[in-house]
Amino acid sequence: MPGRHDASLDEQAEKGLDWSMTKRLLLRARSQWGQLGLAAVLLLLITLGEQAKPLLIKNLLDEHATKGDTGGALVWAGYYILSIVWVFSLQAWQTIQTKRMGQDLMLDLRGALFAKIHAQPLRFFDKNPVGSLMTRVIYDVETLNQFFTAGVSAVFQDFFTLLVIAFLLVKMDWRLGLAALSVLPLLLWSTRIFRAQARENFRAVRANNSLMNSFLAENLGGMATVQLFNREARNEEKFDGINLASLNILLRQIRINAVFLPLTDLLSALTVGALLWYGGLRHFEGGLSLGVVVASVMYV
Repeated sequence: MPGRHDASLDEQAEKGLDWSMTKRLLLRARSQWGQLGLAAVLLLLITLGEQAKPLLIKNLLDEHATKGDTGGALVWAGYYILSIVWVFSLQAWQTIQTKRMGQDLMLDLRGALFAKIHAQPLRFFDKNPVGSLMTRVIYDVETLNQFFTAGVSAVFQDFFTLLVIAFLLVKMDWRLGLAALSVLPLLLWSTRIFRAQARENFRAVRANNSLMNSFLAENLGGMATVQLFNREARNEEKFDGINLASLNILLRQIRINAVFLPLTDLLSALTVGALLWYGGLRHFEGGLSLGVVVASVMYV
């Protein structure tokens, strides 16, 4: 019957992150562990290269520019340009590495899923419509690809970046560093709220996409039956309902992003403003160098 949908697969998502499933996926990707390790090393080098830039600017200002040493300033400007080239080269290598790893994983997973579906009894296909299975093989595998190639690397790199920045901020000037890091609790609180709402909305998107794919596949595959029983108008009405639900879900995601992303920018701007005010006062009082102020702002 057109419009039926297997809820059992989507109910699995309601349980949150399944660590046993994650472990199985990692074991399946064990042939990619060498590539994953290389990607992790590249991410570390990229992070260190990125965080070296403000230090280079700090040294250029404090040791050369403010002292009128034009030659030394040009040398450190050259170092800064080299750091940009270094980071760019590593980013290109790391992108190719992770994307290739993700494509290899998708090739393996889709082949395994296709073979697994072929081995199922007929009652399995009565319970799971074709469109839902297509969603699993095509879109869900792509989501896993994004998880391994973008999600994991982003979390790893951002966590390491945060540790390095926090250390360097406090090391340069602990009072200025603590002032810069004081916004973190509010940022973490807002991120937690956004995460909960975004996860719920993503589940709704996933379920609605599966329903739409199932409805389309069954209507197109059974078009002769649909026309024989003169159900075109009724099925169009059902599809309009599914399509409208998809619109509402996406609009909700837009509203969530419209609040969270500007809030993040606002917190960042307020922190930069506070650093410029506090750091500027201490600089003019002679208690803080210009390079430290500029580097702190760059890190924020």
